[in-house]
Amino acid sequence: MFAAVPILVWLIAAIIFRRLLCTRKRDGGGRLDDWIGALLLASVAWGAYLTLISEALSLAGALRFGPVLASWMAPIPVLIWLQRRRRGGMASLELPSLTPIQIGLVAIVALFVAATGIVAAVSAPNTWDSMTYHLPRVMHWAQNGSLAHYPTHEPRQLYMSPWAELAATHFQILSGGDRFANLIQWFAMAGGLLAVGRIAGNLGAGTSGRLLAALTAVTLPVSLLQAVSTQTDHVAGFFVLCTVAFLPRGPAPATGLRPWGIAGKTKHLWGAAGATALAVLAKATAYFFLAPFLAVFAWRQLRGARLAALRPLLVLGSTVLILNLGHYARNFELFDSPLQPRGLGPYHQYANETFGPGVTVSGFARGAALHLPGAHETVRALHGALGLDPEDPRTTWPDARFEPAPARVHEDFSGNPPHGLLILGCLLALSCSRALRAREPGLALHALLTVVAVLLFVSVLKWTPWSARLHLPIFLLFAPVVGTLLERLPRLVWLVLTAVLVAWAVPFVASNPLHPVRGPDNVFSVPRARQAFLARPLLGEFYRGVEERIAAAGCSRVGLAAPPDSWEYPLWNHLRRAVPSAMRVESLAAGNASAKLADPAFGPCAVVCVNCIPPWQEQYRTRFGEPVLAGADDLAGRYEHLLFVEPSGPADGKIPASSD
Repeated sequence: MFAAVPILVWLIAAIIFRRLLCTRKRDGGGRLDDWIGALLLASVAWGAYLTLISEALSLAGALRFGPVLASWMAPIPVLIWLQRRRRGGMASLELPSLTPIQIGLVAIVALFVAATGIVAAVSAPNTWDSMTYHLPRVMHWAQNGSLAHYPTHEPRQLYMSPWAELAATHFQILSGGDRFANLIQWFAMAGGLLAVGRIAGNLGAGTSGRLLAALTAVTLPVSLLQAVSTQTDHVAGFFVLCTVAFLPRGPAPATGLRPWGIAGKTKHLWGAAGATALAVLAKATAYFFLAPFLAVFAWRQLRGARLAALRPLLVLGSTVLILNLGHYARNFELFDSPLQPRGLGPYHQYANETFGPGVTVSGFARGAALHLPGAHETVRALHGALGLDPEDPRTTWPDARFEPAPARVHEDFSGNPPHGLLILGCLLALSCSRALRAREPGLALHALLTVVAVLLFVSVLKWTPWSARLHLPIFLLFAPVVGTLLERLPRLVWLVLTAVLVAWAVPFVASNPLHPVRGPDNVFSVPRARQAFLARPLLGEFYRGVEERIAAAGCSRVGLAAPPDSWEYPLWNHLRRAVPSAMRVESLAAGNASAKLADPAFGPCAVVCVNCIPPWQEQYRTRFGEPVLAGADDLAGRYEHLLFVEPSGPADGKIPASSD
């Protein structure tokens, strides 16, 4: 019930922004645009407020239920007062008149949104990255009442962009569980569809073009898979889209190219500034996706050659700095860098180690191959012709191989083949037709800037086999281009293409192996505690045994010894069920810069040793005696899991942190 309070704040804010954006247009389309703009602006304002109260409460060590609830209750009277000050009654929603085909497009988009929303609400988080660092950081923040860095075996819990997890933390604290964890990505997906339609309208699309753009976005396989997970690419993509949708016009360029966005509205500038800040706070890849759009905006402003032209740039820069300052400062204090950590080894080195045209060509070709089945041999031949290595360790993730991946439904590896071909066709049309570019200058500019964003991404970041999911914001940025150009084609052509996209997309909702909706392990019949271990049943069996033995021992101080990339989050759920009121969990095997943050006063009465290497086994046998529980791992080549418990019950003594 308390988790509904932040949602109520968002709804009231949307109503107020609707009043502020109210136009004098009497047609329904204008009023619908006002509502869409209000929802997007309210989302950005809501995200900024969440960030600010999180940082403020963290400084006071008060990121806990009472202060969090009070922080969300506080703005409600103010918002209601602001709403009442506006003249007139409740703003109505007037929909534009739609043709039967347009109604069909709306229905298709709504069905995909509803289906993924139901799955996201019912299913438990079980994505690998969510088990290892997305959600464990939520539990540590809630336990500590602070966003301050803490000792951990998995440094990504500390230095990765935190906004999506900040939102999850608030809902975790207010609801007492993870029911809302998947819904953050789902809300971002739904909001992103509104932003895609708005951008398409800014680029000259009519009603059908906007709907086709939204349908292009919603049928992306990686979009449907991530909408029911706790990854963060949809969240980053949503704020990227909001930035592009709201970015104001600068002085008109000499080329005559029509800029995107809405002119002359300060509220849109603040919306773009807030969205930019939240995009990079949600995922660092947003720096690359937004850089071309922000660079052109800055160029237009500076061409004005007036002091006033600098104000929007100052608003953007200061907003990004204010909302990201806490995260930058914590990282700099521990890692001597606000973003890219130093000295953590190759598995935390995301940037290429060499640069140049060949690196860009290689990164682009290998990235495209993830979305084009059968392209791997062609890409290998291209590398051979250019004297490049498709598995160059300087531009490739450690241990990754560039080889054809089996076709499968998975949020980390599924590509977007039909959408990739559509985007390629649109780019070819714009490149080859001067008349089309002359008729659609804003569209051509948007497509060009998105291509530049792609080139920046592949030039700087190493290729990985799971890069397909990182490409989601790129495909979302291309969706308005696809929708606008499809609208220009004969109706029969775009109807056929739409049918292909829909048919391709359905299995990615119906056959998601991590969130199945049919079969014996479907999310509607399997308990949430078991859903988390669909991919790792042996680990689930061990954690259930840990819960039983910790509850029997009455131990409320548990140490965790685990290597990096271990499934920590499910253990939290089991331990909190074992001792609901006072459980404390701390990492004993940091093995990185965070080890110096360990609390010397923490004395565990039990240690869960995951993939327990021989030195750890010896250390904890010396301290606790023989393990009371052992479990095998689901993955080959790993050590067994062990549970050590103080023989005489909870102990006040201390044990040293594990060494690597």
